[in-house]
Amino acid sequence: MHVAFSFLLLASVSAAAAPAARDPRPPATPYRVEENWAFLRDPALRTDPVDALKFIPLDPEGTDFVTLGGEARHVWRYFHNEAWGAQPDDANGYHLIRLMLNADVRLGAHWRIYGELKSGLVEGKITPIRPADRDDLDLHQAFVERRDTTSSVPWLLRVGRQEFHYGSGRILTFREGPNVRQSFDAALFRVQPGAWKIDTLCARPAETTPGIFDNQTDDQQLIYGFYAVTPLTLLKGANLDLYYLGYDRDNARFLGQSGDERRQSLGARFWGRRNALDYNFEALWQWGDFRTDEIRAWTVASDTGYTFASAPTSPRLGLKANIISGDRDPSDGRLGTFNALYPRGNYFGEIGLLGPANLVNLHPGITGKFNRSWGYGLATAFFWRESNRDGIYNSGGAVVRPPGSSTARYIGTQSDLSINWTYDRHFSVEVFYAHFRPGDFLRETGRHESVDFLSLVTRYRF
Repeated sequence: MHVAFSFLLLASVSAAAAPAARDPRPPATPYRVEENWAFLRDPALRTDPVDALKFIPLDPEGTDFVTLGGEARHVWRYFHNEAWGAQPDDANGYHLIRLMLNADVRLGAHWRIYGELKSGLVEGKITPIRPADRDDLDLHQAFVERRDTTSSVPWLLRVGRQEFHYGSGRILTFREGPNVRQSFDAALFRVQPGAWKIDTLCARPAETTPGIFDNQTDDQQLIYGFYAVTPLTLLKGANLDLYYLGYDRDNARFLGQSGDERRQSLGARFWGRRNALDYNFEALWQWGDFRTDEIRAWTVASDTGYTFASAPTSPRLGLKANIISGDRDPSDGRLGTFNALYPRGNYFGEIGLLGPANLVNLHPGITGKFNRSWGYGLATAFFWRESNRDGIYNSGGAVVRPPGSSTARYIGTQSDLSINWTYDRHFSVEVFYAHFRPGDFLRETGRHESVDFLSLVTRYRF
């Protein structure tokens, strides 16, 4: 009933015409902060009924204007044998409801004030409610921005609570998958010399607590550094990201030990597209200290695909491959467990059982579109432990199964199926099914039932 109600409610408010082919509106993505609707000063470009909310002039010339935006997302999820049977099942599944509303005030060419509220609600969940499941009502973003795009080196300064999203979301993003997104109390300075875009940031995450307007700055975590992006003009379609991130966390925990963590991360990402081939390669090295141990961790990741545009459904055949370090010996004075800091939620699919630490992963798949509205995805993921002396982790970095006495490396096999329907840039529906079959490591260390997962996501975004 809840799913049907959500579908009908969102569909009823989504009677918007598709934008014109040459309409310069920003792409419909989850990352809303970089949207700029100033082009709607031209009345001829207001082709969508929602455009009345995207450009509200504050003066006759439209130099100053307000943009309103938001999202209503309903997710129904069902697990059978969640955590491989270690948790009781929610017999009828459970519901996650996300509501977000933002206001973007543009004052001339230089000043901007941005604010956003969020609400994450949970209904019918018997299994433990995680912090990222519930936040009744809170301030998600509130920042002031000053920019100068006319100087020889354009620059931007943004101060306040804000989201970040870099690269493929492997190490610093807003946690889109779970019900409650992540924001930071931060200062961001961006310069654009030539073809480069370079962000320098210093931030503390905002806590996610379930009450009303009670999210405080988490003063036990600090992240700082830079992220730089540029196209590679000598190689058509290629781009390069270079970044350094420092991370401090008090009272961190790794395999039962707690203490202060001081971790440095240095990474590079090479990505792009050339004709039918797309590619995304990333490597990252971490060093620092945890308690009295030295940190020596790393990851190498890839996502390569080829699209057969002339074949039925224009399928993209892809292969993801990841190697993510684990700890080799808990008593050797070195911590080898990789920390993904603030990664995207549901890192290896919507089922979200495993996170990016101590893993070797191969993930072949195929995606395509039946027509302009309907699409599909099929994938199979194989998981091994990188170190057989370390456990396995979730996306938040918590241990979900310690190593015990097992020396087995194979964790299990995950199969995924998705069907998606997009009505227009505002309204979409996605169905996900996944099956996880445990391998030797899970069978030797505790509960090891196969996991089935079903999810229905309806989303309206304006």
